[in-house]
Amino acid sequence: MSKNQVGDGFEHSEGNWKFSGPSLKNFTKHIRKSVPLYDEGHSITAKFSENFVSNKSVCYELGCSTGVLISLLSDKHVNAQWVGIDIEKDMINQAGKEVINGKSLKDRNNLKLICEDITTYNFEPSPFIVSYLTIQFIDPKLRLGLIKKIYDSLLLGGAFVFFEKIKYLDSKIQKMNKEIYDEFKIKNGFSLDEIQAKEKSLKGNLIPFTKEENIDLAKEAGFSKIDLISKWSFFEGYLCIK
Repeated sequence: MSKNQVGDGFEHSEGNWKFSGPSLKNFTKHIRKSVPLYDEGHSITAKFSENFVSNKSVCYELGCSTGVLISLLSDKHVNAQWVGIDIEKDMINQAGKEVINGKSLKDRNNLKLICEDITTYNFEPSPFIVSYLTIQFIDPKLRLGLIKKIYDSLLLGGAFVFFEKIKYLDSKIQKMNKEIYDEFKIKNGFSLDEIQAKEKSLKGNLIPFTKEENIDLAKEAGFSKIDLISKWSFFEGYLCIK
């Protein structure tokens, strides 16, 4: 199957997006250009964490990719233990090479990265768990079970923060938001061919839910306090408190 350029050196074939390979050295650059309010979402997450993280607590990022967010969190809460989990070994290896805020991840004694499947991993009791654009890649049949496990692992009063790309059921609203998002990516240097190639490569791999479906998942998992904390077209962030 032929591969097409999707920007920043990434090549993927239709329906075959993978978080692996030598192009991962450009992943952070690529995702910043692809996701609106990427760093702002990290800052919001870090600010909310102040209300939940305490000394010696164990906290998690699910789908930590190259470690940008978990590095920010571990620097903010140096007396807490941070565990970043990603299913892609290449991504974990790349994270180990990253220098973030002047330090490598190896220089952060309160942070460890592990290659595991978050749907089967057993979490320790935690006051704070975050997932940034990760659950959208999980098999929809497994999402409720995962969020239930997150809920059960949280301490009473703890929080789960998750960001997701969403979809709209109304075709006109979906189309308008796609136009807005395409304009965003073009302004950041992507060509229309690259945008279309990436959409095809993500098909069947990234399966977005609606806002209502995401909130219903959190409710069914047990959360009763759920709030929308970030919104830009297709991208939303949620705060869920146990």
